[in-house]
Amino acid sequence: MTAHHRFAGLHSGWSARGSLTTLRHILVVAGLLSCGVALAFSGRTAAAEFFDPAVELARQSGLPLSEVSALLANCGANQASRSFCAQRDLIVAERELHRIADQWEATSPACSRALDRRLKQWQESRDRVCKKTDADGSANGLMHSTAQAICETSMTQSMTERIRERGCR
Repeated sequence: MTAHHRFAGLHSGWSARGSLTTLRHILVVAGLLSCGVALAFSGRTAAAEFFDPAVELARQSGLPLSEVSALLANCGANQASRSFCAQRDLIVAERELHRIADQWEATSPACSRALDRRLKQWQESRDRVCKKTDADGSANGLMHSTAQAICETSMTQSMTERIRERGCR
């Protein structure tokens, strides 16, 4: 939403079990972007109900909610935590974008069609731009995924503001 991390920032004295758990977190987070953390633009629904992004991340990652919550509790603890926090921020930003777009789309069918077209083109552009976030290849794995999620979050927040201000225009 989306996990660019590397092992370098992780604690060096971890047990084999701890390292395997960390590796599991890293692999899960790295897969979040490739599996599509982003909520589908075609299936937007109003966000009137309570929403916990940790529950969504647990669902997408397959990790227990308690593990996801622990990772989100301290975003600076390690690369896995930074990655999950970046994914959470993307999920929240996309949810807000959908909420604002839904409000405008409710005004007319023409507005709905125009916004759907605009958002589809924008999402393709955003994804293409953010995949190039690390064009020189210096980041890999989770660091790359985290950088991509941060880029997508920033661009999503900007688009949300544009739609909030201009609507279907």
